[in-house]
Amino acid sequence: MPEKYVSIALSVALLVADFAAIWGLYKYSKRPIDPLRPRLIPNSVNTFLFLVLVIVSFAIMAHIVSLVTGVQLQPKRKRGL
Repeated sequence: MPEKYVSIALSVALLVADFAAIWGLYKYSKRPIDPLRPRLIPNSVNTFLFLVLVIVSFAIMAHIVSLVTGVQLQPKRKRGL
């Protein structure tokens, strides 16, 4: 089995784990607030973790596209003005 397919399988597994973490964080944030039990993670940290996980998932998806097509994604315009 070529290394490319192993890398794709590993990337897809990481993407599935990332989506599971996003879903778990979403479910955790939607729980009703119990005044007698404070939350372990404040809402600001929860929002920050959610944004980080979404950015990581986009990076993994771009990596999977570059593995499947064999071409690294390039920006449409060059750097600079």
